[in-house]
Amino acid sequence: MAQEAEVNRDAIVSMVFGILSLFAPVIGIIFGVMAIIFGKNARRKIKAAKEKGMAMAITGIVSGIGGILFSLYLIVFMIVLVVQA
Repeated sequence: MAQEAEVNRDAIVSMVFGILSLFAPVIGIIFGVMAIIFGKNARRKIKAAKEKGMAMAITGIVSGIGGILFSLYLIVFMIVLVVQA
């Protein structure tokens, strides 16, 4: 019986951090950076060890970037509101 490849844990962590970065406005920058780091690491490990989880790693990277951009947008928006007041 062939053993099935495991899902890479870094890919799961990357996806979780990426999703959290979208829903945690200012802290999302930190979560987004972590998602990108874990996602890049997971992709490298998945290619080397033939593990599963490439889609989760990519999801983490993309949502991490989105979370960072969204958080930066909110910060700039808040600064503009304060300056105009």
